[in-house]
Parts: sequence; C-alpha cells; structure tokens
Amino acid sequence: MSNQLPKVIRQMAMFTAGYVLFFVAYDLAHKNYEFLFYSLVIILLLVVLINLYRRIELSNWIFVSLSAFGFLHLIGGNVRWNGTVLYRIGYFNDSIHFDNIVHTIGIFLTTLILYNLLYPFIDQRVRDRYSIFYMLLMLMAMGVGTVNEIIELIAVVSLQAGSSVGNYLNNAFDLVFNGLGSLLGVIVIHQYQRRKVRL
Repeated sequence: MSNQLPKVIRQMAMFTAGYVLFFVAYDLAHKNYEFLFYSLVIILLLVVLINLYRRIELSNWIFVSLSAFGFLHLIGGNVRWNGTVLYRIGYFNDSIHFDNIVHTIGIFLTTLILYNLLYPFIDQRVRDRYSIFYMLLMLMAMGVGTVNEIIELIAVVSLQAGSSVGNYLNNAFDLVFNGLGSLLGVIVIHQYQRRKVRL
C-alpha cells in the first residue's frame, strides 16, 4: 500500500490540526486548561488514526466524522451563547444539555466505527445472531465512553476542572446518553446488515 494519504484524509488532517491549534491558543489565552488538555488528546488521536490508516486502510468517513466530532467537542467547551458555555446550555426545561447531545453523537459514531473495524473479522454466524452481536457492539462502544470519562477524571484530578466537568449526576447522565448513542448506532447497523452492505 502506498504511504501517500488520499486527498480527503490530508485535508481533514489539516483541518483538524488547524482548529486544534486555534483552540490551543484560545485556551491558553483564556486559561481554559481543561480543554487545552482535550486539544492535546485530539492531536494524539489524530496521529494514531493516521498510523492506523496506513496499516489497515480505514474508511474515509471515519476521519471526516471524527474530525467533525472533535470540532464540535472543542466548540462546546469554549464557545459561549449569551454568556453560557455551550456545554451548559439546556433544552426542554433544562432536562437535556448540549453535553448530552454530544455524548450521544460521539458514541453513535463510535459504534459505527467499531463495526467498520470489526466487520472483516466477524463470522457470518455471529452477525446472524443479532441480539448477541449488537449487545457486544453496544458494550464495546460504551466501554470507549468509559475511557472518555476516565480522561475527564484525569482533568478533574490534575487540572481541578471539577466545576467544569460536572458532578456525579452529570457523569451518570453521560453514561445514559452514551447508551442511547450506541443503541441508535446498532439500529443503523441493522438496516445496513439487512442489505449486506459494509458501512
């Protein structure tokens, strides 16, 4: 396989690096060290994804969706609307927050990505047993969500970001919306599986 990355991957890598560098400067200027930390995590993930692409040829949509999600995450923690950071904005009488929506989108994408990565190695007999297959995908996706919560814990402990990340209830709702995202993911996957199409 050629080491030359496709044009769309190079463009998304440049876009991702560009907005991350912008938010690094922004967070330094505003002393938002929590999201400065998250920006560095995104840079690390970008490097990992590029190396994975060279090894196993990830689908282009994975890069595009993850880049867009990273942008959404950094906007959520840095941009304010009427004086309130986006992640704290509530909808439907404050029962759902922007943060919950981002968690749902993130784990939805994670579920699709896991399916994309595992598809070549999944026996047809496993794919035909929908309930087991989908439950495993959901558990793996929610496991990735748990890793994200651990990263947030590191931010709380090392950067005193507890007031920004939220309390126990916020953490619990994050996990609930992670579950919703993974459920939506397997619903989409099921529709594709019925047509025998790889995502």
